[in-house]
Amino acid sequence: MRYAPVLQFKLIDKKDRRFMVARMTYRGEGGWHTLDVMQLAAAATYYIRHLGKDSFFDLV
Repeated sequence: MRYAPVLQFKLIDKKDRRFMVARMTYRGEGGWHTLDVMQLAAAATYYIRHLGKDSFFDLV
């Protein structure tokens, strides 16, 4: 089985520990679409629950 990354948390502010949250898009040329910038715990709590569900495609 092969898996592809669809959700990304990238550290952008080391001092305040803020992360950019992005999801993979499949429209047009595709690529990463930035959703938000926030603390990792809050981002994980909010966004990970959408993985594997139709609601993931509503995140824009």
